[in-house]
Amino acid sequence: MIKFLLSVLLMIQLEENRIPKPEYLGNLMICIPEDAKDKNYPMLIVFGGATWATPKFLWENTPEEYFNKSILVYSPCFTYGGGNLKKVVQNVSAHLQKKGIKYSSKSACGFSGGGPDVMIVENPKEFRALGFIDPSPAANGTVRYSSNMILSFRRNNWINSDFYGKVVNFRHFNALSANIRNAGGIVEEADIFHDKYFAYFLNKFRKQLIGE
Repeated sequence: MIKFLLSVLLMIQLEENRIPKPEYLGNLMICIPEDAKDKNYPMLIVFGGATWATPKFLWENTPEEYFNKSILVYSPCFTYGGGNLKKVVQNVSAHLQKKGIKYSSKSACGFSGGGPDVMIVENPKEFRALGFIDPSPAANGTVRYSSNMILSFRRNNWINSDFYGKVVNFRHFNALSANIRNAGGIVEEADIFHDKYFAYFLNKFRKQLIGE
């Protein structure tokens, strides 16, 4: 029994060591590779959801491969309808510059309620990729569609929503899907439960997001 408990504790310790501890910039969590001053890594900014999908949840569910291949920024979602991506990019860029760190490219994703924070990006072409991960699709602002957009969602994850479950034919999802397809972006519907979607998306679209 003692050996078993020791082995369990060792496994927990190894798991904790697998994930680099983040630093904090206000309400943002940031993970930076140790050699970032010597190498320009791609940067990925991710917005979480309105309730349980916090920056800590995103950090804990990020595939291991991302931590030594990219600069990771985890943000909560902001007001309903999004719109804070520009501010996050500015704050993080200034923070990295003070540290003498440059990034080679930037991508942004919005998971669940964080989707609108990415949807109304002012200039989509500034980003390597823009990902919408089983998102809330209704943004308070103009969406500028682009070929570097990736939308992946599951309708059944939203069926019981107080709002979206009452939307006839899921018009917001349908419009978002059609417009991204027309712009040359990627659209898919996958049979993935909502709480598993973040890790699924990052695993599947790693090449588009960070080039690895």
